[in-house]
Amino acid sequence: TSNHPPYKIPSHYKPLPIQVPDEIKKNWTGDPKLNEGRLLAYQYALNSAGNFIGAVKADSQISDSLIAMTGDHGFSILPYTLQQAIERLSVPFYLYIPEKRRPKGPSLFDNQIGSHQDIFPTLFSLSIHEGEFIGLGHDLLKDDEAWGYNSQNLVTHNGNQLVVFNDHYDIIKTSSEAPPSQTQLDLMAQKYRALMSIIDWFFDS
Repeated sequence: TSNHPPYKIPSHYKPLPIQVPDEIKKNWTGDPKLNEGRLLAYQYALNSAGNFIGAVKADSQISDSLIAMTGDHGFSILPYTLQQAIERLSVPFYLYIPEKRRPKGPSLFDNQIGSHQDIFPTLFSLSIHEGEFIGLGHDLLKDDEAWGYNSQNLVTHNGNQLVVFNDHYDIIKTSSEAPPSQTQLDLMAQKYRALMSIIDWFFDS
């Protein structure tokens, strides 16, 4: 597996040396041996993903395919503060778009905020184009109303600010000295509550 023990890799895989800086090692949480095993499994997973992507690109019969890869949760082997919610909860989202499928014009993807529910709306916009679908997420390539959320935190852009909320709708981090106004906070909290309510209804119904 990749991010859960036991961390086992195929016997045929020849791992590359992993050098962990002392500054990170001294702050590790949990069993150091398990942490090393997790990094090794992570290396194997990334190497396998690279081989897969390379094989797809090299095969003319499938080279027009979209490739999307992500993880289900963060990589918690370090102690994070409350203000490091983004670092603790972030997961990578890799998206390969063949040249002829790429949208024209500037893309917001590299600096975008989002959540797992945004992945399929993004893929749908690249594949079914003018078709309609029902979803809670948004197209990460086009929509600049960026929201990333789960049951514990909400992250959003407020103008040029990056604002992080906890589940009580309190600001725990902002990238600007000028926080949002109370009116803006109330609107964000209202939307956050609505999103959580819709998701609860969806899974309970």
